[in-house]
Amino acid sequence: MSKTPEIILALDWYDYRIHQGVVNVARENGWSLLFLQNSFRSSAVPAAWRGDGAITLIHSAETYQFFQTHKIPVVDLGLNKHGLAIPRVVTDNVELGRMAAEHFLERGFTHFYALSTNNIQMFQERYQAFKETLMKKGYDCEIIEVPNLYDTHLLDLSQAILKQKLSKFKNPAALFAYEDSWAAQWIYLAESMGLKVPNDLAILGADNNPLIARSLSTPLSSVETNQEGLGQQAALVLKDLMEGKGIGDHLYKLQPTSVVTRASTDVIASSNPVIRTALEIMNNDISITAAEVAQQMDMTQQGLQRAFRTHFHLSPGQILRKLRIRFIKNALVHTDKSMEEIAFEAGFTSTPSLYLFFKREAGETPGNYKKNKIKK
Repeated sequence: MSKTPEIILALDWYDYRIHQGVVNVARENGWSLLFLQNSFRSSAVPAAWRGDGAITLIHSAETYQFFQTHKIPVVDLGLNKHGLAIPRVVTDNVELGRMAAEHFLERGFTHFYALSTNNIQMFQERYQAFKETLMKKGYDCEIIEVPNLYDTHLLDLSQAILKQKLSKFKNPAALFAYEDSWAAQWIYLAESMGLKVPNDLAILGADNNPLIARSLSTPLSSVETNQEGLGQQAALVLKDLMEGKGIGDHLYKLQPTSVVTRASTDVIASSNPVIRTALEIMNNDISITAAEVAQQMDMTQQGLQRAFRTHFHLSPGQILRKLRIRFIKNALVHTDKSMEEIAFEAGFTSTPSLYLFFKREAGETPGNYKKNKIKK
């Protein structure tokens, strides 16, 4: 009788979705899976453990040495610069930062803020992409200096310091907080100090942890990073390693799927009444045309185009294309709707017209997009 493969999932934190993704693969392959938290933060690897594979965060060469000495295949879920030839599976933080910026831009914000990254690699990548996307549209991003909120709490700071930080925001302000637990602290702080979220300060998190996002007094908007898919991909890479397939130090990046809009950013921020009204109409009905938007506002289409050209960074047509492509992508991956239903809801007269639109905007067919996303 063959021995049951013994696998360790060892992380500095717990995310049930990553765990579930690994479990999915473990069940298919008959693995025994042990979860350990904080076990590998130092060199304190369980000395007696002799398993068949590990998914973890490699903090040091000493940690890796344990796996190498005992010939245990390992997959790294982190971005630590250890220089070791280990496959990594991580979120595409550049795409995440870009999506965060686009989310705020499409809502008409012009004052943008992000937290100090505290030399955390994934936050540095998210911030840089966020800032570069804004700069391409002619906007800057101001850094709000805060301590590492994994080591302390925002509310541990003095009231004077907190008031000084909040005074930096020019309303309406857009704050990218990098991840959900940090964003949640900022929502609590802002509201406890008299700011209205999202009207004064819109706050966006990342990873879309529903237990955090939905439990706040103002539910948190967040970038969905498919953490279950990340765990599943890591387990599939480990399976390849265990089967002797050479992978080396390949970096697997999983793209975020969407921005889940909840109350913390659900506002149109433009101070121009024409822009604000038009954006509200388009966000509420993506099937509408630019001509129909102008008609609802009792103005000519040329007048609407002129207002956007003067006061906004995108035309009405560009905004509608972005809204539709996002809706279609989300519907393809996260719903069981037919192509006919998706086409109708997105304002297309036929499925072939949606197909041509999607291929032009996304660079691939709807079928290929769905297959690639679900596979990941």
